[in-house]
Amino acid sequence: MSRYSQHLTAILLCTIVGVASNTCLAEGDSNSDEPPVGYHIQRTMSLLAGATPEHRTPVKILLYGQSIVRQDYIRKLLVPELARRYPNAEVTIENRAIGGYTAPALRHTAVHDLYPFYPDLVIFHVYGGERGEFEGILRSIREKTTAEILTWPHHVDRGGPKRTPAIEAGSELRRKLARKYDCELVELRQAWKKYLKENQLQASDLLVDTVHLNRRGGALMARLVSDHFVKPKNPPKSWAPMVQSFDAEAVSDDKAGHLAFSGKPWRRDGNALIGELPANALTLRFHGNRVLVTAHRMPGKLGTARILVDGKPVSSHPRCYAATLPTPTPIDYRPALKLVELGDAPKVEEWTLAAHIDSDDGRKFHFTVVGSVTGSDGQGDHTKPFVSRSGRLHIEPGMFSFAEAVRIRKKPLPEKFDIHWKVCLMGVDVWKPELREDPAAVDQTTLVQGVTNEPHLLTIIPNGDGPVPVASLTVYRPPMSEMTSDVEK
Repeated sequence: MSRYSQHLTAILLCTIVGVASNTCLAEGDSNSDEPPVGYHIQRTMSLLAGATPEHRTPVKILLYGQSIVRQDYIRKLLVPELARRYPNAEVTIENRAIGGYTAPALRHTAVHDLYPFYPDLVIFHVYGGERGEFEGILRSIREKTTAEILTWPHHVDRGGPKRTPAIEAGSELRRKLARKYDCELVELRQAWKKYLKENQLQASDLLVDTVHLNRRGGALMARLVSDHFVKPKNPPKSWAPMVQSFDAEAVSDDKAGHLAFSGKPWRRDGNALIGELPANALTLRFHGNRVLVTAHRMPGKLGTARILVDGKPVSSHPRCYAATLPTPTPIDYRPALKLVELGDAPKVEEWTLAAHIDSDDGRKFHFTVVGSVTGSDGQGDHTKPFVSRSGRLHIEPGMFSFAEAVRIRKKPLPEKFDIHWKVCLMGVDVWKPELREDPAAVDQTTLVQGVTNEPHLLTIIPNGDGPVPVASLTVYRPPMSEMTSDVEK
């Protein structure tokens, strides 16, 4: 029996008897031919395990997929489980799964939901995408973020013999792509089959219908996933080049020339650098698409600082803007629009699309768009791609979910209704350090996010209205370069 199989057996035993996962799994075995459980989520595990009462490390986890993930069994188990095992970590877990959206649909909504969120870990499962859309999402996560990925093959449903070959093929594709993109793979399908056999159960005993989980099935899936939150012995820090922290105290020893001063050096306060005058800026040469600053705690009123990237304000970089997921139609919870593409001159503002439905099936419609800053920005319909007058919005006809909502809910849409979304800046032009009351909290701010994954120069210029305390700067460099494939077009 391989070491990986031994881990699966341990997982199943834990599920059956209800024992907490970290008491069941041994640490990774360096002699194994297979990566030990937890091998590919070691940055997340390092953040969790490295948190202390004096330093409450923030950790962001996103669950993404469709209805199986949306049932929320995984999140409901992970929230108390991680709080118990890592009480000092400040864990944020969000579930943004969308029921009924297979990979071809999620590749669009991920532009709004997944990449701007920039989690430390994505827990991801979805059906479909055998034509490349599933791989396209994995690749885009690797191109646009440094997030680790945890995924799994399909569980055993009761679709019958005709469905089984396709599900087996889809599961094997997910195993293959997990290896290709260095994902943490939960061998859920094999474990599920073993659990059914050892407990003399039918597939239906873990389901409420053909595919959705009942409480027992949900508990099994959640436990199998949560049992991968372990830290193997001496794992290689393969993530280290992707997320690098530059401590302010080491600026004088920065032989690579990442950190420097433009003007006189900032004064020191313990392990931090304090900027006060506009003539004296702190610069960071970095390669990546995101930079976070951690503020140093100090008494008194703090000042502000201008932030420049390559000599320009963050707001002047179009890639640093993202749109939130559009609101749903009045008859369904799913977004009324899967994707709103931003043009070359986005602004921070709120948008309203006023929809007018021209057919009972929702296939024919027309609309107008208004921005809170831009104002009235044009009208369109179902027949052709829409580009707003300002050029700030691009919408393809196939991105509207009106007909889907009618088909799924089996009732017509109102003749008129509004759809809303916001355009946000992923970063700041002016950084104002804000310290929380909890002295152990890590006070971080995203200075810039979304620029090209290339070399850049970040400049922090004090405004002279008070001290600007920098403890560290963290650079995020996605492991893959962006490319446009046929899948992503």
